Amino acid sequence: MAIFSEYSGNTMLNNALQCIQVMASLEHVSQVTPEILLKSFNKYNLPKLYQRMKNYTMIFTRNGPLLNDTKFGEKIYRQLFEKILNSYEDEGDKQCEISGLRFNLTFSEMYTETLLEIGIDPKSRDTSINRGWWPLIGALGSDAQALPGAKFAVQIHPICLAIIQFLPLAAVLYRSRVLLIESVNFAYAKSLVRTNYRLIQDMIATTSLQENVENKKYSKPEYLVLALDAYHRLTKRHNDYTNLNFWMFSNSGTGAACDIDRIPNTLFQKMYMLYSRHPKELKDILASKSGFALIDCLDANEDFWGLYPAKKWEGASVGFFEDFHKLIDNDGLLKLSGYIAGLMDKYQTLRDEKLLKKTDAFKNPEYRDLFFAVLMKAVQAGEWNLLLHNQILDDAEAMPVKSGTFNIFKMVHFYFQKQKFKTRPHIVPPPSSTVLQVCRFFIDCIENDALKGKFVKNLMDPNNFLRTNLNGFIIRAAESMDFNEIYAMLYEEGRRVHYGILTLLRLYFSSQEQIDLPPFELKRSLAETLSLPQKNFLEKYQTFAKRYGHYYTIRYGRDAITFPISKFQNHVLHKFPKDNSAFHYWIKDIRANMKQIVQEEAEVFDLDELLHDENGEYNLSFARFATEFSLNKLASEWQNEPQLERNPA
Repeated sequence: MAIFSEYSGNTMLNNALQCIQVMASLEHVSQVTPEILLKSFNKYNLPKLYQRMKNYTMIFTRNGPLLNDTKFGEKIYRQLFEKILNSYEDEGDKQCEISGLRFNLTFSEMYTETLLEIGIDPKSRDTSINRGWWPLIGALGSDAQALPGAKFAVQIHPICLAIIQFLPLAAVLYRSRVLLIESVNFAYAKSLVRTNYRLIQDMIATTSLQENVENKKYSKPEYLVLALDAYHRLTKRHNDYTNLNFWMFSNSGTGAACDIDRIPNTLFQKMYMLYSRHPKELKDILASKSGFALIDCLDANEDFWGLYPAKKWEGASVGFFEDFHKLIDNDGLLKLSGYIAGLMDKYQTLRDEKLLKKTDAFKNPEYRDLFFAVLMKAVQAGEWNLLLHNQILDDAEAMPVKSGTFNIFKMVHFYFQKQKFKTRPHIVPPPSSTVLQVCRFFIDCIENDALKGKFVKNLMDPNNFLRTNLNGFIIRAAESMDFNEIYAMLYEEGRRVHYGILTLLRLYFSSQEQIDLPPFELKRSLAETLSLPQKNFLEKYQTFAKRYGHYYTIRYGRDAITFPISKFQNHVLHKFPKDNSAFHYWIKDIRANMKQIVQEEAEVFDLDELLHDENGEYNLSFARFATEFSLNKLASEWQNEPQLERNPA
């Protein structure tokens, strides 16, 4: 009579059923019958075997009759097992909490009958279902009352208690606890149980009858190798949905517990992809100290440090390296890394050789300078451009603009050390990013500026390009610019961060190659990325400009109404202070003059507020730039609307 038509919802029971299938060479779980169980029980002489197996004590403790009663223990265990199998029933008033099977005669009743048949007083024994018969289950009056389950009498069909007795034959230790295998792919789970069963059988066969059979222990990387081997033998395909739950439980003492190590389908398929293409290399890495790190990095889609050469490690093969990066969605940098490595090889000098021979050269600050110097040579030779460079930025959406490319250094140096180079990648259509859009914005401004030649000349000077001042052409183009956006592009907490944009502009204007940049069309307003306190801080300069314009109109305008735009341009904008000291003197003088003219009509600005940045730090450089921009912006607006209201607010 078949006991189950399909697997149950209990992992312990399912693993035991799969073990029985393997032992008896059964194709389906429905072929497991009480007769099969009894035949297997006697064939393997389980009572004798379990007295030697540490696996048994790990799962069922030493408190059961088999190990706790030297006189009658084996006899009780054997007769109770046979009684359960010979008394199997599939109907009754009671329902099993583990399997859902119906029954009448309980385990306790069968245990009591067995004790009476042997001549033992049942009152002297605990006949309830406890952890000695089913792991992690407590019972009233048992030694597991510390467990939550000890509050209730558990109802389990006796046949399930017989089936679970086969579990030690397929259980290994994983991370120092008993391992159970669970997967929606039941065929694969059974295959893994078969692997475990054969390992246990090998240990039994090679252990003397006078010795205990030790546990087989595995770490996560070690067992994953077994799991991948089993999967490969079973399917030899990549598309089976195969998640794995590694249940680890301890059934000893009052600290009994259970944890789950999940291997989701995505991670498993990544592991299998590497296994199918590089079986030996993957096994070697998993067997090393970096095995855990490889699994974690693959799961988190992060770069794995163990791929790269070190002093005593030549690094992964190029094939393994590239497949790993494809699996973590980093394949876009592979071609670029291999191409740049070829440029490094082509343009390196004798002075660079010592640095490039080091496996950790990419960590050296000098590597950054060498890296950019090589790309600049490639730009001038038409072998590199801003579009390609945009692809290797660490953060192409960062504001203010950042030009860092540290994330690709390791990959480039990997290809360089392996001397494996790639041809120039072709990017179609040109990719866009916030950084690229900002570059296009400044390039358009520079192209339309009267002093473009001088600016570009300064930009091309390798020793002085960081001194190139963007403020001039920003102010000259103030009419078409929004100061809040400029602040988001170039400033961080009141301090100008211009290295990134200057580096990218230098790269662009050094190119001999004509490239088509995407049109300036930001997906979001950069001004909206500023916080409300930042917006309020910047608004002070616009307010000052309006008040100053109001003052200037009253003092120099016709009938104190018309804004004298020509006079303002010639005497204020064109003669605006060019250094901080002169600016400080100028604005103090302006404040004093405004007090005399507009004190009664409008509030005079707070000088201290204007001269400090958003962090409250004294910052004349920023104040001078923000003030000059705001005045130029105001002048361009009022040139079209010369009538100025008396109220500047």
